[in-house]
Amino acid sequence: MTPSGPEWLLIRDHKDRWSIAKGKIESEETPEQAAVREITEETRLKTMLIRSKLDKIYFFYRLKSKLIFMTTWVFLIEALQGDEPIGVEEDKHWITDARWFSIEEARRAVEHKDLQVLLEVAIEKVLARVSAEQPSK
Repeated sequence: MTPSGPEWLLIRDHKDRWSIAKGKIESEETPEQAAVREITEETRLKTMLIRSKLDKIYFFYRLKSKLIFMTTWVFLIEALQGDEPIGVEEDKHWITDARWFSIEEARRAVEHKDLQVLLEVAIEKVLARVSAEQPSK
């Protein structure tokens, strides 16, 4: 949370689209563990807390001219240290950037319709939580 409100961590892929960290669930790994691992691998963020499961999204991508179908569980995850550095590992050639966005910037940046819907759900949840935590006047 910043003085201007909550921010959203997005990654930019090699096709210049802003999205969320995502990836394959490894063996013996839960979707929650995979989400935390992928966020750390793709953004270097390490200190986080899963707040809730939002939903799952489905998409296709190409890998070596093979069409891959992927299901990704999406979670609302809070960064616990606002000043923790983020970035992209050099060997992550499919990710070109990772950065924090304001609510409006995130709404404009995310192109995928399924992800836009989940972003709105996440924004509502965070704003409701922030509002509930405000001292009553």
